Amino acid sequence: MKVNRPDFFNLSKFEHSSWGNVQEFTIDGATALSNIADNSLHGLTGLKVLRIHYNLGSLESGVFLDSPNIEVLDLSDNVHLRIEYVSRALRYGLLKLKILDITGLQSFITEPFVLGREFTESVMNKPLKVLNVSQTKLVSFDNNFTYSSLQVLNASQTSLMWIPRHPRKGFFCNVTELDISYVSIPHPVLFAKNLSRIIHYHVNCEEVIFVSLRRIHAHHMNLGLSVRITDLEYNISCGSFAAEEVDISSSDIRWLNLYLNVKFLNLKVFKASRNSMEYISPKLIRSMHSLLELRLDHNRLMNMSSIPEFENILASSESLEIIDLSYNGLDTLPKSFFAGTPRLKEIHLQGNCIVHFGVDVGGLYRLRLLDLSDNSLLYIDANIMEDLKAINLRSQETAKSKSLSGKSIPGNSSYEWHQIHTVSIPIYEEKSTFVVNLQGNNFDCSCEHVFFLIWIEESNISFESKYDYKCRNGFYIGELYEENLPDLITYCKVNNQLPFIILGVILSLLLTISLVITGVCLHRKFKLRTIRKEYVNNYKRCYRHDQHPKKYPVFLSFCGIDDNIAKDYFHPKLVNGLAKYFGKNDVVCLGEKDARPVGFFTVVTDSLDCLYPIMDC
Repeated sequence: MKVNRPDFFNLSKFEHSSWGNVQEFTIDGATALSNIADNSLHGLTGLKVLRIHYNLGSLESGVFLDSPNIEVLDLSDNVHLRIEYVSRALRYGLLKLKILDITGLQSFITEPFVLGREFTESVMNKPLKVLNVSQTKLVSFDNNFTYSSLQVLNASQTSLMWIPRHPRKGFFCNVTELDISYVSIPHPVLFAKNLSRIIHYHVNCEEVIFVSLRRIHAHHMNLGLSVRITDLEYNISCGSFAAEEVDISSSDIRWLNLYLNVKFLNLKVFKASRNSMEYISPKLIRSMHSLLELRLDHNRLMNMSSIPEFENILASSESLEIIDLSYNGLDTLPKSFFAGTPRLKEIHLQGNCIVHFGVDVGGLYRLRLLDLSDNSLLYIDANIMEDLKAINLRSQETAKSKSLSGKSIPGNSSYEWHQIHTVSIPIYEEKSTFVVNLQGNNFDCSCEHVFFLIWIEESNISFESKYDYKCRNGFYIGELYEENLPDLITYCKVNNQLPFIILGVILSLLLTISLVITGVCLHRKFKLRTIRKEYVNNYKRCYRHDQHPKKYPVFLSFCGIDDNIAKDYFHPKLVNGLAKYFGKNDVVCLGEKDARPVGFFTVVTDSLDCLYPIMDC
């Protein structure tokens, strides 16, 4: 039953027996209802859920005495209602109360408040599991009692300063989810220390506060420049700290380090987004052996790639399914960056400065999303293209197998987190299509990388808005596919073969020239050899022993313009052949017949007459 903004509402009417079967009752925006008196709910004996929103200013002590079955009490957005009235009303009845929501309580009242002794005594004997005190001026809790049954505590958007330690046992020993997001912090450094106290315990188990914590929401807290994660230490003797989800996003964290040998054996979700973080300890990430989701987007981790340990930061993340490193200014990633993540399903690297993506993804056969949009990519390496084609083929085979069997195949789903009251519940959404997003890059669409364009069109991979991909020359890839791509491919094929054609022509030309030169040289050598032989034979025929005086040199009358040839080729043979006739007399080349020097040498006329007919150098 729901009543919206009644002008006047008299709760005494519920005394009629017909109201006994009502299980859920909601009053929104009541204008005249400012107080609920004792026994007002007397007739609602079967009531399980009661919601009263807005304008409620007071609650009497016995108002819930006759409604013992209420499990959910929602008093949110009653900005005038003081904590004292709530504590007084909770003291009697409500023996089955499991969820109490006082969001926005006394937010119009300037004084901060403490969930003190009266409130604690009112709820300590009830099976309270969920307590929502968000958007209030809560600063602390009473330290004399424990909330032993509480499992979910939402203290977001409060003025929470500290949570006290119980001297003997955990103050919130069974709380599995803690939300302290958007806490207004007057002194960030002091609060960082108090945050450590909230989730820290010693080995001797004497100062245990949260020993069963599974999820920590602490985003938008402005924690300051540095936070040490020393407070989630796993210790079997203390019942094991088994956090499953930690969210410290938007908390102005610059450095996230690990100073102790801590192991997060059960941590599944770690979020540290939007912190302007410049450094995160690789040892911290490697200690999260059960991690499924890692969100480090919108930080400043661009210098992490120069740290040697960064290459192995995911070495122990065998169960990791989602990684988000988007908007970090990264210009490169190590080749083996994903070597230790065989179950990876989503990789978010959008909004970085990556020019060359050469990371080995060959073993990521469960990958369903690779987002490289809004980077500075020029192309994708050939080996990476082949790996992505293999991943896509594997995903298609998985989808086909799934359709034939009619069964869900593990490992093909991504997490979507939905909140019910503040309890995070993982819900699987089946995804088997492999998607690559390359939008927002300026690709090199020249002939050098034309096969990259062909790969985008023919690889059967589901590309996000692929026809909007832009080239450096101003074209969109979609325009190339529709009009110019076939011509570009033909041109590039010819252009790629042109160097080989030119090389063949040059080699053929060089071979021809070498053959011609070799033939000319051989012919000339043969001719010279023949001429030398004729000279020697003629000298032997023309001269006999003692026929001419030996004191005269031998003159060759006609050598033409090839004096060097006569000197280099004829002279040695002539000297050897004629030495027996003329002793050591020289052989002299005079040049042209008409240009002989007259009277310079004594010319042996018979020699000239004998040699002249065969002189043709």
